[in-house]
This record gives sequence, C-alpha cells and structure tokens, in this order.
Amino acid sequence: MCIVTQLGLKYPLIQKISRISLLILFPLSLWIALIPIDKYVPQFALSDKILHTLVFFGFSFLLQLAYQNHHHFWLKNGLPLIGYGFLIEIFQLLTPYRFFSIWDGVADMLGVIIFWAIWLKCKKTHVYE
Repeated sequence: MCIVTQLGLKYPLIQKISRISLLILFPLSLWIALIPIDKYVPQFALSDKILHTLVFFGFSFLLQLAYQNHHHFWLKNGLPLIGYGFLIEIFQLLTPYRFFSIWDGVADMLGVIIFWAIWLKCKKTHVYE
C-alpha cells in the first residue's frame, strides 16, 4: 500500500481518477446513508461498524491518492472525513426512518486512524523520499 499511496505523484491519471471517484462516492455514500432501511432486511450491528471502518479507510486512501497531503494529513484529510461522518449521523437524526449512532462515528474515525497509522509507517520507511 505504501507505493500505491504515492502513485498520484508519478501518474497524474491515477490522481484524476481518484478525484473523480471521490466526487461520485461522497454523494453516493450520503444518499445510501439517508435512504430508508428496509425493515425486513436483517441488520447486524457489528458488520455495520466494520462497513463504516472500511468505507472511511477507503475514503482516506482515495483522498491521499487524489491530493497527496503528506505533511497535513489530519488537517486536510482526517478531520474533514471525520466531520463528514458525523454530518451524516446528524442528517440521519433529522430523518424519521434513520437514527444517530455515535458508534458509527467512532467506526468512521477508526477507518481514518487505521489508514493514517499505515500511511505514517510508510513515511517512516522513507517511501516518500
């Protein structure tokens, strides 16, 4: 993953594809988060949290590919993503068929933190120099 996160530096097309992907995935994820859940579909709390973690790990990865924020990860990627996750939760609170879950926000943060830890390890192994 270390080499993949710096591909945007060498291949501008990958950077553009990542940016376009984000432009599609952010609104799509908001729409999915706000549509009614079919009450006949079984819900599994743990798998939902894993999904939140994976999605926000993926968003972190795409943001890093798209914008290469080497020195300001938390300011430019991490905090805005966490804010987006909690904004979704607030929007869900305002809908009659969804609900606010602090644990969803925690799972979102966990995805960002896991990506950051891996990315930091890549930086320490001098992949970015």
